[in-house]
Amino acid sequence: MEITIRMAVKADTDRVAELFNILNIESTPDFYRYRRQHSELAIARSECYVAVIGGDIVGAILLWLKDSETVEVVSLAVDPVRQRCGVGSALVQYALAHARKAGAKRIFLGTEDDYQVADFYLRIGMRDVSDRDQYPTARFFELQL
Repeated sequence: MEITIRMAVKADTDRVAELFNILNIESTPDFYRYRRQHSELAIARSECYVAVIGGDIVGAILLWLKDSETVEVVSLAVDPVRQRCGVGSALVQYALAHARKAGAKRIFLGTEDDYQVADFYLRIGMRDVSDRDQYPTARFFELQL
């Protein structure tokens, strides 16, 4: 199974929005429209990358150059059928390479407090920098580049 990472294009908007929508329990039509607009804007700004297997988009990552030293992973989503198959890792590795190329010194992300998600980020070498007193239901991870 070959995973290809490429920059998302406008034609990918619906699939990217669908993937990011999987991340949220709230799946109302209004929320989906918001996710679609968010995805469309990210794609237009060339901050969104997709993982493709056999011509199908199976994952997406949305990056933001937070400041001159930090690239933030705003969203990372993988089709549930393709989870634990290396898609998420491939997207994060691509993000790391992108961050280094942009001259960033660290990559950062925040997520809900989910042990499986936390385990994924720890396995790929990120460090948990959460402040559990201030944000008891969130986890934050970073990797110095």
